[in-house]
Amino acid sequence: MGWADVARALLPSGGRVAVPGGRGVFDLFLETGFDEFHLTRSARVLLPGGQPVFSRCESGVPAESVLREAGLRPGAPEVVDAASDVTACIWTRLSP
Repeated sequence: MGWADVARALLPSGGRVAVPGGRGVFDLFLETGFDEFHLTRSARVLLPGGQPVFSRCESGVPAESVLREAGLRPGAPEVVDAASDVTACIWTRLSP
């Protein structure tokens, strides 16, 4: 069942859906269309052998490029934890 069918079945009157993390889920919603994506970065943390947020990132494409190519634009980054250099940015879909 495609996402549009699932959404109609679960939200016949419309509504919001929160998408929990996981690359498979993130890749799925890149295809079906995120309205927003909250990207949090820590400039001081490197996870060798970790799993990238999107499948395309495995080939070196930055997450920001993947989001931009999916039609999302970044808002102003916010500092989450200055001591640890953690920022968050909400990417939103441009209105047609």
